[in-house]
Amino acid sequence: SKKVAFGTGHTNGQLYYKLSQDPYRLLFPGGTVSGVGASGLILGCGRGLSAFRRGLACDSLTSFEYVNAKGELRIADEDMLWMAKGGGGQFPGMVTQMTLQAYDMPTEVHESLCKFPVDSNTHKVISTWLSRCDEMSNPNRKVYTVVSWWSRPQSVEVAIKCLGCNPVEQQWAQGVMQAIRASGSATSCSQQAISWVDDVYTSSGGYYGAV
Repeated sequence: SKKVAFGTGHTNGQLYYKLSQDPYRLLFPGGTVSGVGASGLILGCGRGLSAFRRGLACDSLTSFEYVNAKGELRIADEDMLWMAKGGGGQFPGMVTQMTLQAYDMPTEVHESLCKFPVDSNTHKVISTWLSRCDEMSNPNRKVYTVVSWWSRPQSVEVAIKCLGCNPVEQQWAQGVMQAIRASGSATSCSQQAISWVDDVYTSSGGYYGAV
Protein backbone atom coordinates (compact mmCIF):
# COMPACT_ATOMS: atom_id res chain seq x y z
CA SER A 1 0.00 0.00 0.00
CA LYS A 2 3.09 2.26 0.40
CA LYS A 3 1.62 4.26 3.26
CA VAL A 4 3.88 6.19 5.62
CA ALA A 5 3.15 7.41 9.16
CA PHE A 6 5.22 10.23 10.68
CA GLY A 7 5.28 12.68 13.56
CA THR A 8 4.15 16.19 12.69
CA GLY A 9 7.43 17.80 13.70
CA HIS A 10 9.03 16.84 10.38
CA THR A 11 9.90 19.41 7.74
CA ASN A 12 9.45 18.66 4.04
CA GLY A 13 13.16 18.11 3.62
CA GLN A 14 13.47 15.74 6.58
CA LEU A 15 10.57 13.64 5.34
CA TYR A 16 11.78 13.65 1.73
CA TYR A 17 15.24 12.55 2.84
CA LYS A 18 14.06 9.72 5.09
CA LEU A 19 11.68 8.37 2.47
CA SER A 20 14.37 8.53 -0.21
CA GLN A 21 16.64 6.09 1.62
CA ASP A 22 16.74 2.34 1.09
CA PRO A 23 14.63 0.28 1.34
CA TYR A 24 11.85 2.85 0.87
CA ARG A 25 12.76 5.01 -2.17
CA LEU A 26 9.44 6.82 -1.87
CA LEU A 27 8.09 10.37 -1.98
CA PHE A 28 5.02 12.21 -0.76
CA PRO A 29 3.45 15.07 -2.77
CA GLY A 30 4.76 17.91 -0.63
CA GLY A 31 6.19 21.33 -1.38
CA THR A 32 9.42 22.48 -3.00
CA VAL A 33 10.89 24.27 0.06
CA SER A 34 12.60 21.82 2.38
CA GLY A 35 12.39 23.97 5.52
CA VAL A 36 8.58 24.19 5.51
CA GLY A 37 6.76 22.04 8.06
CA ALA A 38 5.24 19.00 6.34
CA SER A 39 2.12 18.87 8.52
CA GLY A 40 1.28 22.55 7.98
CA LEU A 41 1.73 22.17 4.25
CA ILE A 42 -0.55 19.09 4.21
CA LEU A 43 -3.27 20.71 6.33
CA GLY A 44 -3.14 23.73 4.03
CA CYS A 45 -3.29 21.59 0.86
CA GLY A 46 0.04 22.82 -0.48
CA ARG A 47 1.51 21.85 -3.82
CA GLY A 48 4.92 20.94 -5.17
CA LEU A 49 6.87 19.17 -7.91
CA SER A 50 4.59 16.13 -8.09
CA ALA A 51 1.28 18.02 -7.85
CA PHE A 52 0.34 17.47 -11.51
CA ARG A 53 0.65 13.70 -11.06
CA ARG A 54 -0.40 13.18 -7.44
CA GLY A 55 -2.60 16.16 -6.62
CA LEU A 56 -2.32 18.51 -3.66
CA ALA A 57 -0.52 17.39 -0.51
CA CYS A 58 -3.78 16.91 1.41
CA ASP A 59 -5.16 14.57 -1.28
CA SER A 60 -2.78 11.85 -0.06
CA LEU A 61 -3.72 12.19 3.63
CA THR A 62 -5.38 8.91 4.64
CA SER A 63 -5.58 9.19 8.46
CA PHE A 64 -4.15 11.08 11.44
CA GLU A 65 -4.14 11.34 15.21
CA TYR A 66 -4.87 14.55 17.07
CA VAL A 67 -5.42 15.95 20.55
CA ASN A 68 -8.81 17.59 21.03
CA ALA A 69 -9.76 20.55 23.22
CA LYS A 70 -10.19 18.22 26.21
CA GLY A 71 -6.65 16.94 25.92
CA GLU A 72 -7.78 13.57 24.59
CA LEU A 73 -5.82 11.71 21.91
CA ARG A 74 -8.15 10.79 19.06
CA ILE A 75 -8.00 9.05 15.69
CA ALA A 76 -9.72 11.16 13.07
CA ASP A 77 -13.10 9.97 11.84
CA GLU A 78 -14.39 10.65 8.34
CA ASP A 79 -15.66 14.14 9.21
CA MET A 80 -12.40 15.19 10.86
CA LEU A 81 -10.41 13.83 7.93
CA TRP A 82 -12.53 15.91 5.56
CA MET A 83 -12.01 18.99 7.74
CA ALA A 84 -8.25 18.50 7.84
CA LYS A 85 -7.93 18.54 4.05
CA GLY A 86 -7.64 22.29 3.63
CA GLY A 87 -8.53 23.40 7.16
CA GLY A 88 -4.99 24.66 7.79
CA GLY A 89 -4.63 26.57 11.05
CA GLN A 90 -8.38 26.44 11.58
CA PHE A 91 -8.37 22.71 12.33
CA PRO A 92 -9.90 22.29 15.85
CA GLY A 93 -7.18 20.19 17.41
CA MET A 94 -3.44 19.53 17.59
CA VAL A 95 -2.37 16.99 15.00
CA THR A 96 0.36 14.68 16.34
CA GLN A 97 0.76 12.01 13.66
CA MET A 98 -0.20 11.68 10.00
CA THR A 99 -0.47 8.75 7.62
CA LEU A 100 -0.03 9.48 3.93
CA GLN A 101 -0.19 7.55 0.71
CA ALA A 102 3.38 7.52 -0.61
CA TYR A 103 4.57 6.95 -4.17
CA ASP A 104 7.62 5.61 -5.94
CA MET A 105 10.42 8.15 -6.05
CA PRO A 106 11.64 9.12 -9.54
CA THR A 107 15.13 7.93 -10.33
CA GLU A 108 16.08 11.31 -11.80
CA VAL A 109 14.67 14.76 -12.45
CA HIS A 110 15.49 16.13 -15.91
CA GLU A 111 15.37 19.92 -15.95
CA SER A 112 15.44 22.40 -18.81
CA LEU A 113 15.95 26.01 -17.75
CA CYS A 114 16.00 29.16 -19.89
CA LYS A 115 16.45 32.79 -18.86
CA PHE A 116 15.11 35.67 -20.93
CA PRO A 117 15.58 39.44 -20.64
CA VAL A 118 12.54 41.59 -19.90
CA ASP A 119 11.99 43.20 -23.30
CA SER A 120 9.49 43.43 -26.15
CA ASN A 121 9.41 39.62 -26.44
CA THR A 122 8.49 38.96 -22.81
CA HIS A 123 4.74 38.83 -23.49
CA LYS A 124 5.33 36.34 -26.30
CA VAL A 125 7.53 34.12 -24.12
CA ILE A 126 4.96 33.91 -21.34
CA SER A 127 2.09 33.50 -23.82
CA THR A 128 3.89 30.60 -25.49
CA TRP A 129 4.48 28.96 -22.10
CA LEU A 130 0.81 29.44 -21.17
CA SER A 131 -0.32 27.95 -24.48
CA ARG A 132 1.46 24.68 -23.59
CA CYS A 133 0.37 24.49 -19.96
CA ASP A 134 -2.69 22.31 -20.65
CA GLU A 135 -0.43 19.71 -22.24
CA MET A 136 2.19 19.95 -19.51
CA SER A 137 -0.45 19.56 -16.77
CA ASN A 138 -1.42 16.13 -18.16
CA PRO A 139 -0.28 13.69 -15.44
CA ASN A 140 1.04 11.29 -18.08
CA ARG A 141 3.62 13.88 -19.11
CA LYS A 142 5.26 13.71 -15.64
CA VAL A 143 6.10 17.41 -15.90
CA TYR A 144 6.37 20.25 -13.41
CA THR A 145 6.80 23.75 -14.82
CA VAL A 146 7.11 27.25 -13.44
CA VAL A 147 7.85 30.78 -14.64
CA SER A 148 9.75 33.16 -12.34
CA TRP A 149 10.00 36.92 -12.90
CA TRP A 150 13.08 38.41 -11.25
CA SER A 151 13.49 42.11 -10.59
CA ARG A 152 17.24 42.40 -9.92
CA PRO A 153 18.37 42.09 -12.62
CA GLN A 154 15.13 41.99 -14.54
CA SER A 155 14.67 38.62 -16.20
CA VAL A 156 12.12 35.89 -16.82
CA GLU A 157 13.09 32.31 -16.03
CA VAL A 158 11.22 29.31 -17.44
CA ALA A 159 11.79 25.87 -15.91
CA ILE A 160 10.41 22.54 -17.14
CA LYS A 161 11.14 19.49 -15.05
CA CYS A 162 10.42 15.93 -16.15
CA LEU A 163 10.17 13.58 -13.15
CA GLY A 164 11.41 10.04 -13.77
CA CYS A 165 10.90 10.39 -17.53
CA ASN A 166 12.06 7.96 -20.19
CA PRO A 167 13.96 9.26 -23.26
CA VAL A 168 10.77 9.79 -25.30
CA GLU A 169 9.14 11.78 -22.47
CA GLN A 170 12.31 13.81 -22.01
CA GLN A 171 12.39 14.62 -25.71
CA TRP A 172 8.80 15.87 -25.59
CA ALA A 173 9.57 18.18 -22.64
CA GLN A 174 12.68 19.48 -24.39
CA GLY A 175 10.60 20.16 -27.51
CA VAL A 176 8.23 22.32 -25.47
CA MET A 177 11.17 24.29 -24.13
CA GLN A 178 12.55 24.73 -27.64
CA ALA A 179 9.23 26.26 -28.73
CA ILE A 180 9.31 28.65 -25.76
CA ARG A 181 12.94 29.51 -26.42
CA ALA A 182 12.13 30.33 -30.06
CA SER A 183 9.57 32.92 -28.93
CA GLY A 184 12.19 35.16 -27.30
CA SER A 185 15.89 35.91 -27.01
CA ALA A 186 17.18 33.66 -24.26
CA THR A 187 20.33 34.86 -22.53
CA SER A 188 21.10 31.35 -21.32
CA CYS A 189 19.66 27.84 -21.39
CA SER A 190 20.76 24.69 -19.59
CA GLN A 191 19.79 21.08 -19.06
CA GLN A 192 20.65 18.77 -16.22
CA ALA A 193 19.66 15.45 -14.69
CA ILE A 194 19.86 15.22 -10.91
CA SER A 195 18.41 13.07 -8.16
CA TRP A 196 15.03 13.82 -6.58
CA VAL A 197 16.60 14.80 -3.24
CA ASP A 198 19.18 17.07 -4.90
CA ASP A 199 16.42 18.78 -6.88
CA VAL A 200 14.44 19.52 -3.71
CA TYR A 201 17.62 20.86 -2.10
CA THR A 202 18.33 23.06 -5.14
CA SER A 203 14.73 24.35 -5.31
CA SER A 204 15.02 25.37 -1.66
CA GLY A 205 18.09 27.49 -2.36
CA GLY A 206 20.45 25.02 -0.72
CA TYR A 207 23.41 25.87 -2.94
CA TYR A 208 22.98 29.56 -2.14
CA GLY A 209 23.05 29.17 1.63
CA ALA A 210 19.27 29.52 2.03
CA VAL A 211 18.89 26.22 3.94
